[in-house]
Amino acid sequence: MSAYQIAEWEAYDIIDPIGEERADIRMASLETLIFNLAIMIHAKKGTKLSHVEEFIPKWGEEDEVEPEVQSVEEMKNFMLNFAQLHNASFKRKTTGLDKPPKRPIEPHKNYEP
Repeated sequence: MSAYQIAEWEAYDIIDPIGEERADIRMASLETLIFNLAIMIHAKKGTKLSHVEEFIPKWGEEDEVEPEVQSVEEMKNFMLNFAQLHNASFKRKTTGLDKPPKRPIEPHKNYEP
C-alpha cells in the first residue's frame, strides 16, 4: 500500500468512520430508539426524549472510576473465609447434619388395633 492510498483511507475514515467507534454510534442509535419508544408508551406526556449522544460510551475519560484494588492480605482473608464456609457446608452435607433428625412414627394416642 502506498503512502497516497493510506492518506486516502485516513481521509475517508474522517468522513465516514470505520470500526468500533462507528459500531458504538450504531448501537447508541438503537438504544435511543428503544428508550424513546418506552418513554412514549409508558411515561407521562411531556417527558423529555433522549438523544444519541447520551448513549455513546465515553472511553478513556478522566471521570471514570478506577476499580478498588485489594491488598494481598484482604484477598487471603477472603479466600480463607470462603474455604471455611465451604468446608463447614460440605461437612454438614456429608455427615447428614443438614437434614432434619429422623424420629420414629408413633401411633395416635386414641388408636386401638
